[in-house]
Amino acid sequence: MNLQILKDMLNKLTLILVLVALQLLSVAQADGYSVMKNVEDFKTKAKQVADKTTTISSDFVQKKILSIMEEEIISEGKFLFKKENSIRWEYQTPFVYLIIINNGEIFIKDDDKENKFDMKSNKTFKSINDMIVNSVSGNIMDDDNYEVSYYESGSYFMVQLIPKDEKMKEYMSTIQVYFDKTSYDVVRVKMMEESEDYTSIEFKNRVVNSEVPDNKFSFK
Repeated sequence: MNLQILKDMLNKLTLILVLVALQLLSVAQADGYSVMKNVEDFKTKAKQVADKTTTISSDFVQKKILSIMEEEIISEGKFLFKKENSIRWEYQTPFVYLIIINNGEIFIKDDDKENKFDMKSNKTFKSINDMIVNSVSGNIMDDDNYEVSYYESGSYFMVQLIPKDEKMKEYMSTIQVYFDKTSYDVVRVKMMEESEDYTSIEFKNRVVNSEVPDNKFSFK
């Protein structure tokens, strides 16, 4: 497996290389979050919502903050999810880039360049796929490959994860998944890098359990 291709895919998915040295609690408090008061109640309600979710259609806005640049790098596109584990990320502006995850395979199209990888033969790819699916569907608490901490603010619950696997830590060190306190839907995913740089994806105009054609996840 070409390591550079893998890193490029992670960057486009915003699952970028993160080596955060901050402690979990200090990170959460810096964002205005405190330790969650009733973790079991949150987990029960979030799982109920996730179990009932068969499809997700959403716009997304990706923001990347770099300390060496004054302006944010903003990308926008469309996101589709269908149980059990089909995902389509379609970047539409300022560049066109397509990622499809379906049936154990990852398809990437960048202009006229196309690549396809079999996740079944690569443990790291499979772990990344499981993390992506569990994050956007709200089932991330079920993944025992991460050390999980729970926080909340006035409007959101936040689940913070650190991978246990050493190879996974080479690609990501901290992930924060934000849940709306009313709907228990995942509304944002944030990744922080070694410096103060970070990348976040915010989901907008989210529609749950609508009809999503299977051909949206076709590689043809």
